[in-house]
Amino acid sequence: TTPRTAADKSLEKTKSMKGKEKKKPAAIDPAWSALISLAAVKADLNKGGKPYEMSSFAEGKTKKICDTQMGLFIRYNMRQLSRIYPFGGRIDSSNYDPCPAWGAGAQLVALNFQTADTP
Repeated sequence: TTPRTAADKSLEKTKSMKGKEKKKPAAIDPAWSALISLAAVKADLNKGGKPYEMSSFAEGKTKKICDTQMGLFIRYNMRQLSRIYPFGGRIDSSNYDPCPAWGAGAQLVALNFQTADTP
């Protein structure tokens, strides 16, 4: 027989409770997991953060930052990841304008897509 590789081992089949065979999930390599993990941190626009740190900003805070501290926000987004999310009280599925956040370099800008938006 040929030697089994890690890929072969990850595809081993196990029996479910009903007797059907199913694929066993592959184990995640800890080195790979450490490489791609993100740490959620409180945003500080004046402090230099680490590239694997990510902060979340509410829609209202993002608008205020873009209006008053755009240069700091751009520099922040050059160093770290930022996630912008819509105001939770939007019951009509409307969207805010994502362009200022994108213009400042925000990488993750969440939008509501329950209904079609108008241009």
